[in-house]
Amino acid sequence: MKKFVSALLLGIFTISNMAAQTGHLFLNFELKYNQDPLTLNSEINLADNRGMELSRLDFYLSNIVLLKGDDLTEEAIPESYILLKNNDSYEHMNFTFESLDMTDVRGIRMFVGIDSTTNHEDPSLYVEEHPLALQSPSMHWGWSGGYRFLALNGIVDHDMDLTVDKEVAFEVVGDNFYQSFDLMFDEAQNGTTALNIELQFDKLLEDINMETALILHGAGEKLDAIVDNMISNDFFVLDQSSLSLETIENDLVVFVNGTTKSIYVKSEESLTSFTIYNEVGQVILGGKLDGTIQLHEISMTHIKSGVYFLLLAKQDGQTSNHSIVNY
Repeated sequence: MKKFVSALLLGIFTISNMAAQTGHLFLNFELKYNQDPLTLNSEINLADNRGMELSRLDFYLSNIVLLKGDDLTEEAIPESYILLKNNDSYEHMNFTFESLDMTDVRGIRMFVGIDSTTNHEDPSLYVEEHPLALQSPSMHWGWSGGYRFLALNGIVDHDMDLTVDKEVAFEVVGDNFYQSFDLMFDEAQNGTTALNIELQFDKLLEDINMETALILHGAGEKLDAIVDNMISNDFFVLDQSSLSLETIENDLVVFVNGTTKSIYVKSEESLTSFTIYNEVGQVILGGKLDGTIQLHEISMTHIKSGVYFLLLAKQDGQTSNHSIVNY
């Protein structure tokens, strides 16, 4: 399932002639192997046909920068630290940065790891929900080393005997691994934007020897090569093949995430219920919404692909209609 970059396009102007477009930035990630969704603890065949099962792939991205205008002016998003944790849920694969100046954005820059100053701070100082707080399993190496920028665990058929039984543990630690990469857009984006980013695991391990030296903590040539693959070998792929239908209405944003097959509704107003209709007006799904929260997720897992219409009821009695596509 391809991912989508969606945005409200307002024309081609220079940033100096364009009114500021305040909006949100949604980052949605999906782990893949050879273009197919990758499930943890399922066996895959590496490039040399040796089997492997991945049980953990957690890593930090930080200090996100918006690249704006023809000259790619840099505008940093404050306190932009995210921890991607690949597990059975998508809780740690979807992130939102709110109320940004999203005017004439041409791309984004992100850093793998944590900047040196923050890297050596005490993780116990952060609240539990913060990505830099103490984690289980741990993402912190210690006072001198700082955070584990990346933790990869699994088992592999190291001797090619058709048995996947050798432990793999790669942990990247050290300020020297803090490096940036850019994801550029085919079209300038204005206003609320949803970026769908594929994580290509086959690219991460490309040309990595999986026969020996399979437990590495800290630094080393093999870990250098893995981080180099993250930065420069298309591990991060922004799929721009088509638009996801997103609608923006005052303080209400609706977009579809093909990874989770869910509709996300973010509203500053209290919402009470939703109804989904098909193209001939039949009710497909409906339910109540918690008016005390701002971000709602509506699952479309059991709804076949197609075009639908979403009706949202507000606390004040008004309604809001949106066209959506379930991929």
